[in-house]
Amino acid sequence: MLRGVFEQALARSGLPRAAAPARAEIVLELQAAAVDERSEQQFGTTFVVRTYTIDLWAEAPRFEETLDLPAAEPLSFDSRFGSERLRERARVLGAETAERIRSYWNGRR
Repeated sequence: MLRGVFEQALARSGLPRAAAPARAEIVLELQAAAVDERSEQQFGTTFVVRTYTIDLWAEAPRFEETLDLPAAEPLSFDSRFGSERLRERARVLGAETAERIRSYWNGRR
C-alpha cells in the first residue's frame, strides 16, 4: 500500500519513475517497521493497537548527495478500525517527499 501511495504522489508531481534503479537520478528507499503492539479493551471491543515507523531515505547517485526528507515518526492505529490513518499519513508523507525531491531537482538544474 505504501509503495502505491508514494508512486501516485511522485506521478502527480510530474516525477517519472526510472525503468531500472541503475538509471535513476534519485533513488528513494522506504522502510516501514512495526515497533510495538498492545491490546486495549474499550467499549466492550478489543483493539489491537500497533505502532509503526516509516523511514525514508533518498540519494542522488550522480551528485553523490543524500536528500533531506521527512524524519521518521511513530504512527499508531488499530488495523480493523484505523487503517485509514495509515493511508492518510502515507499520502501526507508521499506529497511532502515528492515536493522535497522536486525542490532538490529544480535546484540542481
